[in-house]
Amino acid sequence: MSNNDNKQIEYMLLEYVTRNFYHQSLANKVQQELMSIKDPRELSTFKNLNQLKTSYSVNTWQELYLKFVSYHHDKEQYYENQLQNNLDLHHIILKNIKPILKRWVTLSKSYGGEPRKAFDYNPHLPLLSYIAAESGFFKSLEIFLKVSKYSRDIIKDCLHKAAEKHQYQIVKMLLDNVKNPNDITDQDELLSWSIENNDFEVLQKLLDIGVSPNRKKNNNKSPLALATFKENIEMIKILLNKGADINILGCYPLISAIGRRNMTIIEILLETNKIKKKNLESAIAITKGKIGTKDIMDMLVKALEKAPL
Repeated sequence: MSNNDNKQIEYMLLEYVTRNFYHQSLANKVQQELMSIKDPRELSTFKNLNQLKTSYSVNTWQELYLKFVSYHHDKEQYYENQLQNNLDLHHIILKNIKPILKRWVTLSKSYGGEPRKAFDYNPHLPLLSYIAAESGFFKSLEIFLKVSKYSRDIIKDCLHKAAEKHQYQIVKMLLDNVKNPNDITDQDELLSWSIENNDFEVLQKLLDIGVSPNRKKNNNKSPLALATFKENIEMIKILLNKGADINILGCYPLISAIGRRNMTIIEILLETNKIKKKNLESAIAITKGKIGTKDIMDMLVKALEKAPL
């Protein structure tokens, strides 16, 4: 199935939501008139009443309105059935833009048929997408992205919100649609978030897109320093492979690993042969004389022999 075919399907689902609401509104409207109005001159259709009677082969306005009610209820049920697997989409649209849909019904109502024109979703997709990201409505957000003309801006706005709300699946889906790191507003926070939550997939996606492994928010730890602080060996390896600066903040990652006596991490960091001589000298000074650090000291002294300036 081509991308155009997929896009048509997504548009169709959005249309099902609006048509369901349209027919529900019209069914309620004509049923209310049928039950409460005694004088046909008060009917919404009064100006076209004779023409409609002829078109629908009925003799009285009550018969006409019974046909209208039946038609709209049947259509409402049809579109509702089509949306059984997309109830989140139905919910999020009706909850957030119902007043706008009501105006659309008023302007486009055709008592015995479909709306005169389709509802224009484009102006509302950024808001609906943001709410979908915040609420974890994965399928709905996917549909909004596929039909939107502004998907790049939507991704920018939604990524941080999805991460903030711990919507992991949505964060990953949005990152799959990012081609340029400049399309990510909160690169620093997302890097930290992926490490804090031990999410290798998100971290790898961010780095593959081109997000720098050395970004850090304000004066917080760099991603490598944070991964070392959390003693996450696999993430340390990923960051080093992507060019993380090992000497940041006087080689804080090494100092942190020494403080925790984590020999594995110390060894990984030293094996890069990128720790500057002055930082190794500082690490030796910090380590010197501490109980249980002989093996660490030996590793540091050996690394110092071939350390870059």
